[in-house]
Amino acid sequence: MNDDLLGELPAEAVELYLQAVESGAIPITPPPPADDADPVTDHRQRLLDLGLLKPGVKRPVLVPVDPETAAAQQERRAAAQLARAAELRGHWQTLTTAYRAERAWHDETSLVQYVAGKEAVGQQLQLVLSGPVKRLRTIQPGGPRPAELIRATIASELEMARRGIQRQMLYQDSQRHHAPSVQFVRTVTEAGAEVRTLPHLPDRVFLIDDMVMYPLDGDTEIAVFNREPSMVAFINRLFEQNWERASPFEERPEIARGKQLSGEQRRIIRLLVSGMTTEAIGSALAMSLRTVNRHLEKTRKIFDADSLAELAYRIRGEYPDGLPADW
Repeated sequence: MNDDLLGELPAEAVELYLQAVESGAIPITPPPPADDADPVTDHRQRLLDLGLLKPGVKRPVLVPVDPETAAAQQERRAAAQLARAAELRGHWQTLTTAYRAERAWHDETSLVQYVAGKEAVGQQLQLVLSGPVKRLRTIQPGGPRPAELIRATIASELEMARRGIQRQMLYQDSQRHHAPSVQFVRTVTEAGAEVRTLPHLPDRVFLIDDMVMYPLDGDTEIAVFNREPSMVAFINRLFEQNWERASPFEERPEIARGKQLSGEQRRIIRLLVSGMTTEAIGSALAMSLRTVNRHLEKTRKIFDADSLAELAYRIRGEYPDGLPADW
């Protein structure tokens, strides 16, 4: 669609449309010669393109269209174009990957490089890590990795520790229940690494000093090695926000979260888990309903619960033997 159509109509086009409304129709005139521009014809064509005028059924005239109807038609056209563009992006993914890889990989000055194939990605990652690296941060979502892969990783982790590389790892909580993962974490933490977990994590990311590596559009077969400063800074902030919320691997996450609660919040939780409503909790603790809800809202965020029912369910599951005595 012509960008000119998206702006306000010029006064002449508005006047032409109002003439059509007043008279019920305006005549169709033949287009002028190519070298003889006609402003009126241009405005008439613009109104036609916008759907504010349409040809008459039985007479060679142009009749006005309700602007709301015309606007709705333009919305449908725009939505169809967006849908088509999204389809093209999917159809052209192979071409996009080939273009980016060819342009970026062979340009040593590029801040963004694309590497296709897990073996090639692994080789490039090892090449980067073999350099003078000071810090490596990783976000590794998903469940436990195969035991043989974990064992194969320990040697490289210990080598990085010997080189003095600061190591921070973010895993999901499910790793805590996997014996090979637990042994791996104990080994690397003894060597100086820090490991924390969260219930949910974003995509897999490697932050290596001033570079970040991540899958291209979620495709684990293609990795992006990005040195663009603003992107690296953004991913580092994302990591730090998740790191602050995470629990140390060797500490049960529910205990860490419980430590964040105030005494009032703990008393409210005890009553909530017992089955009391928020109104009854307020009466029992001599608190206003607003105060109770405010404490519960903070507690829900700490336990990553979307509702009070989910909050109570999570707490019961995390404390199967009952809440601590100091609650």
